[in-house]
Amino acid sequence: MENFRKESDLLGELNVPLDAYYGVQTQRAINNFKISGQLLSSYPEFIKGLAFVKKQQQKPIMNWDFLTKTCILK
Repeated sequence: MENFRKESDLLGELNVPLDAYYGVQTQRAINNFKISGQLLSSYPEFIKGLAFVKKQQQKPIMNWDFLTKTCILK
């Protein structure tokens, strides 16, 4: 039994591991960029930075109802 599935995109077919939750584009990145394969847990400051950005992005969304009721975004 094979441990890979064949997936394709505009660039052609590529083997992706059967147990992978990603597709052909991610597999191409893993094959082409050396950073793919390193664990994010090796970069705790990067993870904290991503969490900070996502938290800041959430603030306007949480205030969306307020903004629409006050006619700012109508």
